[in-house]
Amino acid sequence: MSIASYRKVKSRSTLQALIIYVNWVLLLIPMVTITFMKCAWTRQDSLIFDLIMASAIAVVIWGKFNERNLSDPIIRGVLVGLFRVVPHLYMAYCIFHIGSGHGIATMTIIAGNITALSRIVTLYLGGRKSNWEKGVRALFLAESANETSWLVTSLLWYLYL
Repeated sequence: MSIASYRKVKSRSTLQALIIYVNWVLLLIPMVTITFMKCAWTRQDSLIFDLIMASAIAVVIWGKFNERNLSDPIIRGVLVGLFRVVPHLYMAYCIFHIGSGHGIATMTIIAGNITALSRIVTLYLGGRKSNWEKGVRALFLAESANETSWLVTSLLWYLYL
């Protein structure tokens, strides 16, 4: 979505958003690869995957009823939000259910919030300059949902330390 937004509105802020997402992908690929190689898949992982897939299917069906397809920035933005929000809220649920935030590194909480906030600021500035082009708006809403879920998780983590 950030590529399409930059193509439509070539500005410094949409370029910054594009660079942030390219950097994020470049960092994410080795992390995910290492995780798949070193970590065992658990029932909880399957549960999160199932929740995300069920939510994604519901969004796609909702999109079809509203004559939107997967190329629509709003559908993509909602899907991006789901892929981030569901795992965070599951982590928050686990913290609450177990009654402990131990085992989650402080830097994970800090980094999650800082990176989401930096993307929100960049997208907000890009949105203002692009007259809230659809792709920028969708990414902004997805990142806002992402940060909201991080705030919920962070609060529970802090309360149950």
